[in-house]
Amino acid sequence: MLAYSPHLPLTIDHLDADRNITAEEEERITLALRCCNRVRQIRLIMPVSNLQKLIMAMDEEFPILEFLLIAPSIDHGVGLTFPHGFQAPSLRHLTAGDFALPIGSPLLMTQVGLVTLNLNLIHSSAYFTPSELLQRLSLMPQLETLTISFRAPAPNHGFNQLPTSDMARITLPNLSWFSFAGYSAYLEELLAHISIPLIKRLDIMYTDQHLFSVPHLGELVTKTKNLRDNAAELAFQEDSVFLWVKPLLEARVHTLRVRVFGRHLNFQAALAAQVFSFLSPVLSTVMDLALRWDHPSLSIFWPVLAHPSHWRKILRPLSNVNTLFVHSTLVGQISHCLQSDDGELAMKLLPELNRLGCVGRDDGDDDLDTFAAFIEARQNDGRPVTLVRVRH
Repeated sequence: MLAYSPHLPLTIDHLDADRNITAEEEERITLALRCCNRVRQIRLIMPVSNLQKLIMAMDEEFPILEFLLIAPSIDHGVGLTFPHGFQAPSLRHLTAGDFALPIGSPLLMTQVGLVTLNLNLIHSSAYFTPSELLQRLSLMPQLETLTISFRAPAPNHGFNQLPTSDMARITLPNLSWFSFAGYSAYLEELLAHISIPLIKRLDIMYTDQHLFSVPHLGELVTKTKNLRDNAAELAFQEDSVFLWVKPLLEARVHTLRVRVFGRHLNFQAALAAQVFSFLSPVLSTVMDLALRWDHPSLSIFWPVLAHPSHWRKILRPLSNVNTLFVHSTLVGQISHCLQSDDGELAMKLLPELNRLGCVGRDDGDDDLDTFAAFIEARQNDGRPVTLVRVRH
């Protein structure tokens, strides 16, 4: 049927991640892939057993292919590989998940026109150093979206093999969205040798699980006005702490998102305090802050305590916050960190605060009473704070 159809561009789509494709569907996709001169878009998300067969049918040049998305529907960790003969000189958008795609692959060596490059869950067999990645990115000046996500950035793969000191700094003049998941040291080396003047959205997931230093991230957010916004959420989850910076009243839009893995509240608060110290230029513009506890049931058996000094380091950069919402699980700790014997801390932390709310239990009026000393100190200083309750 394809042989007799009009010679129009083809789109090959199969995004049904929940089931194996039938033999008939697999045959149809294979036949379409053989018309490589006509294929403009390929999007394949399916179980890995089906996906491997179809990828091997792509051992040709696809001269007009502009959009390619290939990923297994379930995280298998098998490291799918592109066939050696696959070429796509017109490719503009590439998203590959769980691939063993070496940085020296012709697919990356020849793509000077890429606008979108998403390499997700990069397999350990295709690990590359920051220097190698920077060399490839220098050939992609049109990039607007970049995602780098490592499956297991283990130290024995040399994540700390740094670029040479005399390596030229590269600029990605059109990059507006950058997403990274891996070790902090790896990202620091990238940011030390790259300029992204138009960045508008930054997503970071650190997998270190220990305290770390990120001065180059701090330098980036200091220089970049586009990353600043007026609302933030800090969520404490079972295995991580998560920061969102976003426009007020925009639940699904963010400018900056940072997630750090770690368990137990005291360690998570220490991690958050460390990150906040480098993000102070972004946080200084935040006016609406929510401290979330995303796993309330864990409070039954978790040691839900963090040292007051961690909370104070978290709150200190938030000099313009006027509205603060605190989950009921965290109320006691936040109220304690806002107090001191002489009332001095109550004046210095959150100096612009005028609205304080508690989120959580319906019967938690006592939660608000714990802020009484802080409220009284602010009242005496002529800067009253209104208490409100928000129920789920």
